[in-house]
Amino acid sequence: MGRLNPRGAASVGVALLFVLVGCWRFYWDVQGDLHRDDPAYWAALAASPLRYVTRCPSDGTFWGDLNTQWFKVLSVPCAMSLVYLWFRRRYGTLREGGWRFGQTWVRALWVGTFFVAFTLMEVEKEFRVLGNMAPMLAGERFWLNHLAHVLSAFLAWHLVARLSFEPVLAGEGAGRPAPPVGPR
Repeated sequence: MGRLNPRGAASVGVALLFVLVGCWRFYWDVQGDLHRDDPAYWAALAASPLRYVTRCPSDGTFWGDLNTQWFKVLSVPCAMSLVYLWFRRRYGTLREGGWRFGQTWVRALWVGTFFVAFTLMEVEKEFRVLGNMAPMLAGERFWLNHLAHVLSAFLAWHLVARLSFEPVLAGEGAGRPAPPVGPR
């Protein structure tokens, strides 16, 4: 096993952290949608610090308000981190994945897609157009949700521009031949 390449390892580590946070929050968002008639679905975490990364009403503290309203700032960076990890493996080589992900229009398309999707979710929560999402929580404000998603898209744009497509281990070839494609 080779030495760690600091830049490649840091990029993958940061992306994995964002993906884990995003998966945790997505799980609790879905729980909120499934248990909209049982607002205490999260009560088991009420005394835990995990309460502040779980979809639940604000407890009136700074951290509770931050969780309820501003956790959305991480939504697009979490999603873009997953896309980054996908691009690292999708095209066979880091060089090819990096070249494709490095194109401005590709990153703009992904960031824009997530921004629009999350904005539509906020519109659904506020206006109940389809009636299949949990309503906004105590402490949430509609216009602040949109501001949080604008900031989220901005942060995601800058985050993914800094993630490296260097190998995680020194000595791994970024120019390794791609595996064969098509039927064997």
